[in-house]
Amino acid sequence: MGKLRKSLIGREDIPDRIVLARKEKCTSRIPPFPPSYQLLRIYTDATFSQQWLLLLSVTNFRIDLKLQAKASRFYAEDEENIKSQHKKILLVLDKLQGGDYDWSKTERTLSDVEELQCRIISLKESINETCLSISKLRDEELFPQLVGFCDGLVKMWRTMHECHQEQDCVSQHANHLDNSLGNDPTTDSRHHAICQLEAEVTSWYTTFSNLFRCQREYIRILNQWVKMTDCLPETNNLTGSTSNIHDFCDKVQGVLDRLPDKAAAEAINSFLLVLRSIIRQHTEEHNLQKRSDRLKSRLDKEMVSFQTLEKDNQHAKLEALKKKAEEEKVKYLHSVRTSRAMMLNHLQRGLPNVFQTLMGFSSTCVQALNNITSPMGVVASFP
Repeated sequence: MGKLRKSLIGREDIPDRIVLARKEKCTSRIPPFPPSYQLLRIYTDATFSQQWLLLLSVTNFRIDLKLQAKASRFYAEDEENIKSQHKKILLVLDKLQGGDYDWSKTERTLSDVEELQCRIISLKESINETCLSISKLRDEELFPQLVGFCDGLVKMWRTMHECHQEQDCVSQHANHLDNSLGNDPTTDSRHHAICQLEAEVTSWYTTFSNLFRCQREYIRILNQWVKMTDCLPETNNLTGSTSNIHDFCDKVQGVLDRLPDKAAAEAINSFLLVLRSIIRQHTEEHNLQKRSDRLKSRLDKEMVSFQTLEKDNQHAKLEALKKKAEEEKVKYLHSVRTSRAMMLNHLQRGLPNVFQTLMGFSSTCVQALNNITSPMGVVASFP
């Protein structure tokens, strides 16, 4: 407190300077500063409590000084900003009044804005016309063509069902073929026929698998495209054409996804494996035939040589060769009987199985597709 008292002695000019600063920098909006500083010298010799009150008064005085300085600075900054903005506005007005401003720029800008507005309106009209055209093509051309496509699939599988029925009847006649084991070798024409059948069944299997893969992919992409046209305007709000084609695409995609084509393809592939096993057996038979023929030819030459020379040491060699030729001939004849039995048994079992499987599959296709194409939902029936 002694130091504080000494610091305050001899500073009688503080009130005058504060008042002068307030008069110069503050406006009428700032409230008058409280005159607590006038009591400083009166209470310098007071008691401890009075000294404590004096300290509080001095502290408040300092805070008031800081607040007043900040308020004065804020008012000065606001005044400078307003003066700067006002000066800029006056300069702009002076340019406009003095004719220094280029009005042609404003006219060009207004012209460009009007042109852009016209182009925007034109583009909006073009977009609306394009959207209506797409909606019209979707509802009046794509939808009927999709229905016709599904109706064509119904007719195709109905025709395939009839064809597979006839093929099944023909394949049943294979059961009446002579199943007795014969020694007739496989001819070149028969082997060529089996190879040709294997090539056709291979193409059949590949085409059958690709058919359903492409159909499913086509309907999936078409369904996605139709769903993307939800934002387009309706060609006829009363018909609800968009929902119709949406529902139809969903139904077609669901039908194609549920068709048991894998079972039918597996039946074709099983028959293909049977044909390839027959071809391998024919190849083995042909190799055994060539080996047997070579040994027979060699045996004939050795016999002619033995009769001409009549050497005793050639007799054992001739007998061994004759035995080997007989063994190869037995192998060859066994291969011939195996080829004949394999061809008859496999064809008797394989052909009816594949055609009956395809009959059931084609019937399922007709019924499933007919349910979504027929207006009354009539399901086709087969005997």
